[in-house]
Amino acid sequence: MRSLAGAALIATLASPSAAQEPAGAPPPSVGRGTAGPQYHELLPDIGLIGAQVGIAAGASWNPFEVGRGIQAAGYIDLPLARLGRGKLSYEILVGLSHARSDPFVITDPIAFVANLATGASRAAALAGPPAAPFPVRRQVRTQLRLLQVSPFGLK
Repeated sequence: MRSLAGAALIATLASPSAAQEPAGAPPPSVGRGTAGPQYHELLPDIGLIGAQVGIAAGASWNPFEVGRGIQAAGYIDLPLARLGRGKLSYEILVGLSHARSDPFVITDPIAFVANLATGASRAAALAGPPAAPFPVRRQVRTQLRLLQVSPFGLK
């Protein structure tokens, strides 16, 4: 009995049914622009103002003495309203920059104290091996990765 009821249900669901007809024509647009191939309305009137999406890439210099590097950014500009001859827009901006410094020498204070703790003199502790066990001066680089996120901006 179950198989007959299941087969009848499947046959009912699989049979074609008529689509619902629209009640009438769509309402007219409230936009002030004229419709044509050059206009693609995203939203009535707002799409005519002009939303924008953009990307940028290039060299970067930073105030942290890290050196030159590269950067990339992208933005979305969504118009809110007409303002005089322009527009008032909401903007989201995301950028990333990367830089790496030239090598420079540092003095490691922990290695200096560890050398003093082993019984080395102050001069030997500062010089490092072979007079003291731990190297105190070493060459390093500074690396900067900076992410800038501006989730809200008016333009």
